[in-house]
Amino acid sequence: MPIPSPSDLCWNVNFASGQEWIEATAHAAIKTIWQRAQNTARSHFGDEFLAVEMMEVAIEKLVDRLNKGSPVDPAEASILLLRFFAQEVRRRRNGNRRLVYLGSSEELPVAATENPFLPVDSALDLEVILHDIAPEVRLALLLRYSRLDGRRLRRSSEHLKRAFAYVASGH
Repeated sequence: MPIPSPSDLCWNVNFASGQEWIEATAHAAIKTIWQRAQNTARSHFGDEFLAVEMMEVAIEKLVDRLNKGSPVDPAEASILLLRFFAQEVRRRRNGNRRLVYLGSSEELPVAATENPFLPVDSALDLEVILHDIAPEVRLALLLRYSRLDGRRLRRSSEHLKRAFAYVASGH
């Protein structure tokens, strides 16, 4: 991809009047690092056309920095622009790290739902987790997350009375 003109990349930046040095410095910095930016975009994303988008963001940050800071020479501006470009590459690479699931849920294996020992394994795991928890917290968790509805609770009221008595006795 041929180098776009610096004016093409700076289309979204407003250069303040009376500070033409910022525009000249930015243009020189762009010409200096453009090939490296293209190579970086190609190596990280497989698409050198993303270099234009990332460079536009980096140019905005460079112009903001030059407006707020002291004047710098084009070599120093190139270093700043390269740093801002690298930050944008990192930001996009981190954004792309999210998991991407291909296909539909129908393609997933159903072996986990067909495991006849799953309820037993789950109960054993729960016992291990709840082993060292205070009795009142254990009872609250078991009541909160049990699958018992009101009718079943009434049927097992004797068991609940014993559990409440145990908790009330301070054990």
